[in-house]
Amino acid sequence: MTIDEIKALPRDKDGVFEIDSFDKAAEIFATYISYETNENKKAGYPDIMAQMRTLCARMSENKDFSENTGFLKLLLSAVSVFSPEIYENYRELLDMFRTKVKEVLLIYYDNEKGFKEGLDASAVSAFKDVVNEACKKDLLLAEKYMFA
Repeated sequence: MTIDEIKALPRDKDGVFEIDSFDKAAEIFATYISYETNENKKAGYPDIMAQMRTLCARMSENKDFSENTGFLKLLLSAVSVFSPEIYENYRELLDMFRTKVKEVLLIYYDNEKGFKEGLDASAVSAFKDVVNEACKKDLLLAEKYMFA
């Protein structure tokens, strides 16, 4: 998807891109952030941050494990390409990611028993992959969060 196509995407009443899945959103936002970082002198960062804040607020009310895992993929993708030079925004995204990981683990994971029964196995695998990737990128402490 080109940057012109991304900027032309329809938006909901809160100004967030109307994208049907977090996997697709992760790809779109990675392209958008990369463009804003490398080509547009970070001029679109306020729009990106406004959308991320809105999505984060929505997800704080959403207790669906698969959706939260998808949102974590989106945040990891965003943090991975966002410029740390704009520290406040970079740190805010990183804090969103870390907070959401902790929330999901608090609800769905028991240190002695593991993940709660009945969760979709592919979502559990995807969650572990996101957390492990964040550990490899030193965004989370591997000693505390890494899954074997």
